[in-house]
Amino acid sequence: MIVKARVLLLTLALAAMLACGRGERDQAAASAPPSSAAVSQVPPVEAEDVSSRARRPSGAVRPVLWIGLDGLDFEILDRLSAEGKMPNWKRLAGEGYTTRISSFMPILSPIVWTTVATGVGPDRHRVLDFQEVDPKTGQKVPISGFSRAVPAVWNLASAAGRSVGV
Repeated sequence: MIVKARVLLLTLALAAMLACGRGERDQAAASAPPSSAAVSQVPPVEAEDVSSRARRPSGAVRPVLWIGLDGLDFEILDRLSAEGKMPNWKRLAGEGYTTRISSFMPILSPIVWTTVATGVGPDRHRVLDFQEVDPKTGQKVPISGFSRAVPAVWNLASAAGRSVGV
């Protein structure tokens, strides 16, 4: 079955964006609701960002941002992008790579995401459900990164000396 999903894993980017602070000024501003006058005086994020970003040296290794959204309806997302309501998504998808992927039945998030993260099927990565039996206690426990029988792409990148954030 073809599942409407994109290899571009948006979850990582969203988590990174939420985890990245923009400094004390923004933290203080976030603690109080802005007035409508204050909102109109705030410059767009892009105006501040562009001038502060350092250019990567020519020939430097390009970073990879892998984003995934579980259950996202891409028909809605693509329609909103086409209507100009999601310009940042349109740019991200246009400058990156997106595709439709085939999935395994039943479509369970742990199976699908582990397959995407490892590049191998459930018969090899061994994640088959949301839970597994702990061999020490015999109790069902949630699966984790320790449940995989093969490394994920971020494990491989890290082992190769690349900086990784998950």
